[in-house]
Amino acid sequence: MIMNGKIRIMLAEDDPHMMKVMGDVFSGKKYDIAREENGSETLARLLDEDFHIAVLDDQMPGVGGINICKRLRDDHRKKSIPVILLTATTNPAERIEGYRAGADACLSKPVNSEELLAVAENLLYQRYDDEFVLNNVKGFGGSVASFPVVDLLQFMEMGAKTGSLEIKSTEKNAVVFFDKGVIVHSESGRLRGSNAIYHIISWQDGIFVYTPDRTPPEVTVRENLSHLLLEGIRLMDEEARDNTAVKELTQALLQVETSAESKVLKKMEDLSKKIALGEKRIFEILVIDIWKDNRKEMLDFFISSILKYIGREIRVSKKDSAISSFAKLDVMKDFSIDIVVSSGKRKFNLLWQVFLEQANALVVFVDPTNEEARNDGIEIARRFNSYRAQIPCAVVSPVGQKAAGLPFENPKWFAVPEYNLIDLEEIFQFIFDFTQEHFLDEIEMRR
Repeated sequence: MIMNGKIRIMLAEDDPHMMKVMGDVFSGKKYDIAREENGSETLARLLDEDFHIAVLDDQMPGVGGINICKRLRDDHRKKSIPVILLTATTNPAERIEGYRAGADACLSKPVNSEELLAVAENLLYQRYDDEFVLNNVKGFGGSVASFPVVDLLQFMEMGAKTGSLEIKSTEKNAVVFFDKGVIVHSESGRLRGSNAIYHIISWQDGIFVYTPDRTPPEVTVRENLSHLLLEGIRLMDEEARDNTAVKELTQALLQVETSAESKVLKKMEDLSKKIALGEKRIFEILVIDIWKDNRKEMLDFFISSILKYIGREIRVSKKDSAISSFAKLDVMKDFSIDIVVSSGKRKFNLLWQVFLEQANALVVFVDPTNEEARNDGIEIARRFNSYRAQIPCAVVSPVGQKAAGLPFENPKWFAVPEYNLIDLEEIFQFIFDFTQEHFLDEIEMRR
């Protein structure tokens, strides 16, 4: 966390002119600046003192920026410090080397002052999410790929910003106006007001620019951000299930051994007869990852395990957004298993409610030895107990249930040293057995 209203930043550069440029970028913005021109001294200070972010030249006397970055990533106390690497070359190979060393961003010299400030502030927000950072970011811009739209909207609300947020890509543009953090107007193409917000929250590419103190041409939005996000996620979820949208998803046939007399398929068939949603039958598994926080990797882990569990070739469709990763597995002609993987970060806690209201089963991956993850786990347990405690819940953790101290009601607990060592087939067996045994005849799909 950022204490005493100061962000400590290390600027390491042996070129006096470049050092002055960087110093000017961060002066007057409540940064506590440390300056070093020698790599060895820079590394020693970064290891011995507390810094919130570092800007490193890749070539300095003593130790270069890339090697400093490697040392930081190998030190468990310092591995989370955001690092911006400055390079004098435009050679992609050297920039790739910087990213492989663990740099969060690589910028070419001579550095653009506005870009350096925007990248630093984005990294600080993503790493610390601190009120001081929010309240001291004025005008800024960046990439939607590194700062998703949902994060941006929450950022603006929490920082009580007034002005406009413009989002642009090759084929689409949007603008959102804020008054003290409240959205008052939005437009994107022909869409205006709330409909424009619903449209843009799933965008995953483009650039954004925030301009303070701009006045909206009119007021078209009257809902608060919580309502807008909940409704937007609901609409995105419906779209993902629409036949036209499904055709647009990336499809792949994943091969597994065919089992002519599979007991699992028989169980799926029995399950499909009792779970109906119009003409389609859907069983949704919600996965909340507070252990590794890698949605795509977790989704692939579940897909491969379900295919192995079912034991036959099926069609799989996947879709990834800024807030969740989704897969549809067409087990039979009229029956599918949907997997939704959500981040465990509490900034998404309003979305957990939407996901839980639709889920038929919950699987939580959590490491409660990490205090922040434990607090997130407590919040998820509270919402689960309030909304859908009657559905099967499996918790995967490196510690036992008693040691974890998370207040889930009647979970099936799996303790494993690493998350990917869990046998997911055991979890599927538990989920489907629980569903058939306890409440399958009364299950109600609310979509």
